[in-house]
Amino acid sequence: MARTQRKRKLVEPRLQLEFCLLFLCITLCAVLVQTIVLNFTLAGLAGRVPHAGGRILAEIPRILGESLLLTLALLVPMALAIGVFSTFKIVGPIHRFKVFLEQVAAGERPRECRIRAGDELQDLCRLMNEATAPLRRTGNAAHDAVDPGQEAA
Repeated sequence: MARTQRKRKLVEPRLQLEFCLLFLCITLCAVLVQTIVLNFTLAGLAGRVPHAGGRILAEIPRILGESLLLTLALLVPMALAIGVFSTFKIVGPIHRFKVFLEQVAAGERPRECRIRAGDELQDLCRLMNEATAPLRRTGNAAHDAVDPGQEAA
């Protein structure tokens, strides 16, 4: 079981942080929409209440400010955590593919590329193994290739 645990918290930090920023931007857009809708609703309520309408209108900035801060305090950490955890099943395999292809390109003969059972991109892993099998069997094709001029001799 220890074999399947990740050794690093962030496998590809730059890529994972970009995904986290994307989740954060989506969250901020949702909070903005919520604030606009709440403002519209409260302003409509103030217009329908004859005696307390002015008081409601005066309270809208405070209500919106508190609502916005509370929503951000709850959603920003959740969005960042979801961003990090949701990227592992994609970024982990991408990192493994990168290491694998670097080994093949360097002329090494790595074992078959394997990723965790629950990770995405299983088909791509299988295809990479099929595509690199001849190179991994014979070594570095660039170094092992016979020069056409030498072949005739």
